[in-house]
Amino acid sequence: MTTTQWAALDTRPRQASLPPLVLAGCGTVGGALLDLIRAGQGSDDAVRSVLVRDPERPRAIPLPRGRHVTDPGDLPVEGGATVVEALGGEEPALSLARRTLRGGGTFITANKVLVAEHGIELQTLARVHRGRFAFEASVGAAMPIVRLLRDLPPEAEVRQVEGILNGTSNYLLDALGRGARWEEALAEAQRLGFAEADPGRDIDGRDALDKASILGWLAFGVAPADLLRWRIGILPDPELLAREARRAGGVPRLLARVRPVEGATLRIEASVHPCVALSGSEWAGVREAGNRAEVRTERGGVLSVSGPGAGGDATATALLPDLRDLRAPHPGPELRPGGAPIPPERGAENRHRIENRDSIEARDSIEARHRAEARDSAEAAHRREIWQHDPARHRTETRPSTEIWHLSADTRIPGLPQVEVRDRIERVLDRAQIERGRFERSDGRWRVRIETSATARVVLIRERLSALDLRPVLLRELKGGMSERG
Repeated sequence: MTTTQWAALDTRPRQASLPPLVLAGCGTVGGALLDLIRAGQGSDDAVRSVLVRDPERPRAIPLPRGRHVTDPGDLPVEGGATVVEALGGEEPALSLARRTLRGGGTFITANKVLVAEHGIELQTLARVHRGRFAFEASVGAAMPIVRLLRDLPPEAEVRQVEGILNGTSNYLLDALGRGARWEEALAEAQRLGFAEADPGRDIDGRDALDKASILGWLAFGVAPADLLRWRIGILPDPELLAREARRAGGVPRLLARVRPVEGATLRIEASVHPCVALSGSEWAGVREAGNRAEVRTERGGVLSVSGPGAGGDATATALLPDLRDLRAPHPGPELRPGGAPIPPERGAENRHRIENRDSIEARDSIEARHRAEARDSAEAAHRREIWQHDPARHRTETRPSTEIWHLSADTRIPGLPQVEVRDRIERVLDRAQIERGRFERSDGRWRVRIETSATARVVLIRERLSALDLRPVLLRELKGGMSERG
């Protein structure tokens, strides 16, 4: 098997013309995109309208004169418009997406929450109304992982996608790995624009898990809501996490992974958890706000991509290819059949959402009803295409792979000095049926190397030891490349 390294997207301005577009949001990402458009085109004439919350707020990138609105309802998104959404969150982004796609337009977004929660519905709307739904920038910023999975032929047979998908947490962990204090690292990340004022979604793993869910949809054709999802963030003690990673011989990283569940039929697992990237590995070399991902395939070997993973410029750069990509009426990523089928009640819920797309007045027209019936028929056919499962395409007879984890915990339970902590830890590991090495005790902590092929059990171990106030740290050993699998 071979490894292919993709370079980050080219950020140099280009002179290729852009379609007339509507920009929803002009904060860090939207402002950077506006700046790139002006640099590449020589003007912002292509931008018809910009949605902002406060037009009087001082901005490094000035707004187009006379073309900004403050009410999402005033944006001209119907009638085949091209809309670039850089708002974040669920609303008003979702309403704008529905209006745009029902009008046969193009909706381009960097909003991973929107794609993870409503991607199936929006992709269906795009196909039914011959629009286009594009979200290259929603995962990895300038790292082209969405494009890689979208363009990968089904014959390659994806087996696993793994990566550092959150630039904010990687910047913080990289700084801690070099000995920085948490408060200093966070303040610097916020000053550089790599971290929000409230970085909660980044450091607790929610952001990376949303991105992993999107990759699971692209790689395995499974709706994000039907993935088995679990996460362990870098809280509550990131400095302790960094110290334990150094003791284990590497640097801390927060890794996301999507793969079939071993021993289960047609189930896909998405997880986020801290790792120790051994010195000299590709993962240890992902510095500051960088991102990196590996796609393991049955027939195409291992494909890797990397690039800047945070910041307005990186995300705006990833929006431009989708903005210029007008090769087909709706060239969005092809969804593959397979995975866990959507329960009937969820399918009915999605169908109800889309059937309500026409106003009551339009439904009063016989002609409108006929059009609606035709759309519903096309939608139902597409839903069958996406959600019927095909065991031949998604077999999960993978060999169980043993993984190495480093476990550490305090040697004393607060308020209960008479309790022997090592006995408690051993009982927890025995119940989880996990192999372990020799215990070591130093600096007030027990440390032990453990092995398991059922990584979800690690979450249970952490929860049980956390309930004892033992400040457990669990780090998967991450060598990188094919060496990790032997």
